Amino acid sequence: MSINEDKKSNNEDNIFIAETSEEEKQAIRLMTGNKKIWNYFLHLLRDKSFQDSIISIKKYNLDENDKPKNINNLRKVINTLCRNFGLDEVMWSEVLENYILKNKIPEENLNSPCLILDRVDIGENEYPDGEYEDDPDDMPKKPKELNSWSYSYPVIIRVSQYASEREILDCIKKSYTREIKPIQEKYKDEEIRLGKIRKKKQGVQERNDFIYENRHLSRKKIMHLVGDKFGKNAVIDYGYIGKIISLEEKKRK
Repeated sequence: MSINEDKKSNNEDNIFIAETSEEEKQAIRLMTGNKKIWNYFLHLLRDKSFQDSIISIKKYNLDENDKPKNINNLRKVINTLCRNFGLDEVMWSEVLENYILKNKIPEENLNSPCLILDRVDIGENEYPDGEYEDDPDDMPKKPKELNSWSYSYPVIIRVSQYASEREILDCIKKSYTREIKPIQEKYKDEEIRLGKIRKKKQGVQERNDFIYENRHLSRKKIMHLVGDKFGKNAVIDYGYIGKIISLEEKKRK
């Protein structure tokens, strides 16, 4: 599941449901680890240690009207609560804030065992303040120098320490088209042919290299040389020899 940056819904009781698209919700529902996380959260709501922590937070951070004395302090305490009980702060801190303040829980779990991120989501951005434009004096700004892995691996997949192998593979499979592939396409260079080169049959490239190295000879001479070196089955006509030479020249430019 990716971090959703849409504006929060006015309906605070169902904040995560409102922020997540129906397509993304459906994908998360189908993930193998979804039910496991939800069952764990429901277990915590009945757990004495967890409930004691909730009572303590309310006692020291809410006033007589059950309003936060200091919202920032309350959120820090909730983040600590998440860590202590193995919950993802990003997804569960607001759920728990809503639970503490209004005794409300979400209708369903929208958390997954993996988090798919673009490199810019963790600050690895070549242009930290967006695409740079020239300054008024026509002096262009220089982009930030990134580590080599930021260029080569712009898709970040963060995995929960509690996710199983099956859950990880399932998450990647169901997130690929919707989340991973769009990030890959964003950073692809059309000039780079990685993944577009087909492996030729054994001996074919060697034959083509031989033809190219002897391109200064007549087509008839090359045809005989190919037969002598690679056998009768490798003999090709004049026209195809010319095509091979042309293709090999393009590859070497």
